[in-house]
Amino acid sequence: MAISSEDRQAHDALRRFSFGGAPANATPAGTLGGLSGARFWRVGGGGRSLVLRRWPPSMTPTDLRGLHALLRHGADRSLTILPLPLPAAGGDSVVQLAGHCWELHPWMPGQPMPGQPNESERELAPAGAAALAELHCAFHDFAGRPASTAPPGSAGKRVRVLDQHAAGAPLDCGGALARLSISTSEALTLVRRLAALAPQAAELAREAAAQATHVQMIHGDPRREHLLFSEGRVSGLVDFGAVTHDTPMVDLARWLCETTSADAAAWQSGVDAYHSVRPLSNNERRLVSTLTLSGVVASGFNWVRWAQNGDLGAANQQGATARIRQIAEWVGLFAEQRHAAQVTAAGGG
Repeated sequence: MAISSEDRQAHDALRRFSFGGAPANATPAGTLGGLSGARFWRVGGGGRSLVLRRWPPSMTPTDLRGLHALLRHGADRSLTILPLPLPAAGGDSVVQLAGHCWELHPWMPGQPMPGQPNESERELAPAGAAALAELHCAFHDFAGRPASTAPPGSAGKRVRVLDQHAAGAPLDCGGALARLSISTSEALTLVRRLAALAPQAAELAREAAAQATHVQMIHGDPRREHLLFSEGRVSGLVDFGAVTHDTPMVDLARWLCETTSADAAAWQSGVDAYHSVRPLSNNERRLVSTLTLSGVVASGFNWVRWAQNGDLGAANQQGATARIRQIAEWVGLFAEQRHAAQVTAAGGG
């Protein structure tokens, strides 16, 4: 069977890493459900299970080395859940080949929190929130980009997205989303709800963008599939491709929205679990709700616009459909005043 050019590149990249002998196998793992353009190979060798990652061309060697330095910093602060990169033969953890940066790191154990968790699995949401708090404590004093006080960049980005929508042409969503197997009725409902929520989301984001708060290095994209659990505890925190310098509430809001949007009690348990590790200021508690609403609405507009403009490649359509449906569910909760972020904020949680 002929080997593809991508698999040939993967084998060439593997030969440049030093991890105890030649790999027994390198099995293509595709995108692992991601939409960033990264590709993965599962590697067996030296008695370990590893993963080879080929980053998209936008990742530069300098940026990737900086990310690796951040992960090593976290490990030095006793975080054991990070995918630490292995060195190549020359000592560098970055291999440059065929216009891409490559890295090799352990395949982290565990499974993501289920989309429909049972009673015991619901406890994984606060466990994940506590793990993010531990991550933020470990990253706080990273010398490459120390913590500081500044307006949250995420809020400013959301203001720009929402202002762009307000000033732009109406979304022609029907045909675009139909190509993603989303019905015209679903598409129209989503866009109508987004438009109704946009003024409030923009106002809250604008207020947040005008107020300085604690900012530091954070994960940036703690989706459900990026936190892995074993025996009720976080055993792996993966995919740091969106790492950024912002308020830690970006991470907390994203994780809680992913796992507890329809359950106000579970949402509050997540906030409490985070607070037990890294105490929250009153402003940060408000930011969790603000960033959730503005993030959901801005993401909704972005995804519909990308679909309308044909910016979703064919290989990404299944993932894009799942993401848009998920956003539509959250938007529906907000439209009906039932989202956990709204319920807990109204109750003073």
